[in-house]
Amino acid sequence: MLPMMTTRHRHAPRPPRQQRMKPKKRALSQSRNSVFKKNLEELLRRCMQCGDQIVDKQFTRQGSMISVKMMCSSNHDTTWRSQPFVENMAAGNLLLAGAILTSGESFERIRAVFDTLHLQIFGSTTYYKIQKQWLFPAINHCWQLERASFVRTLQSQPQPLTLLGDGQCDSPGFSAKYCIYTVAEQKSLKVVDFELVQLGESEVNA
Repeated sequence: MLPMMTTRHRHAPRPPRQQRMKPKKRALSQSRNSVFKKNLEELLRRCMQCGDQIVDKQFTRQGSMISVKMMCSSNHDTTWRSQPFVENMAAGNLLLAGAILTSGESFERIRAVFDTLHLQIFGSTTYYKIQKQWLFPAINHCWQLERASFVRTLQSQPQPLTLLGDGQCDSPGFSAKYCIYTVAEQKSLKVVDFELVQLGESEVNA
């Protein structure tokens, strides 16, 4: 075993923030650009392994991600993808679905914009699948952490609390079936809790 050598020097500078990130966060924090297919074909003319001419290209699409399987004159098979993967999910698809959900806009309206621009996007089935498997669990996890932290803060305060409550129905008039009842702390106006109930249940419980 070699002896340990010690030297007096300053600590090496920390790498840029982008390099210090975990691969998942680094993939999700990158800037993104729309690319025309013709320009992409011009970029993928040479083999990424040996530099020889590409003799065959096959384009496939997975939502907003495009994959290109190529073969060069030296018989090298390579695959290029326009997006990194996060847990077997194309990062762009995940980010786009999240952006649609948090924007408050409907998927149909966003898809109409994409169709007008001839931009590729996943279908509604994929969108709602991403919502169920990825977005809703992530939002619920963040909500539970934030709520628990806020409740601990309220419990540590010596002064009495004033809570505000209000209900919002899913539709106006007597046709409403569900109601979201929300409780917030008066001073900060932060939500302490909320509950989704059927109007029939709330009337019986009342």
